[in-house]
Amino acid sequence: VVVDTPSEIKEPSSETGGEDVDSSSREEKIFRLAKIYTAMEPEEASRIMEKLSDEEVVEILSVMKERNVAEILNAFPVERAAEIMKKMMEGR
Repeated sequence: VVVDTPSEIKEPSSETGGEDVDSSSREEKIFRLAKIYTAMEPEEASRIMEKLSDEEVVEILSVMKERNVAEILNAFPVERAAEIMKKMMEGR
């Protein structure tokens, strides 16, 4: 995956909606991680993400562009990719 533009990652919303600073900084960390994973080859990103919980993977993938998500999930073992996709559909 070649990433030269910030358009590969959806930007965090500017509205905090009453969220505290901790959730805002967590959101920033998620976006930063998503940018890092997007800059990697999909196989390498999935190899590292396999060590994370499904919930952590869903949280990171949820802020990435669909094409990048598809490439990374394609590199996951089929069973794990299916579980992650189910959780993404459930909104977890």
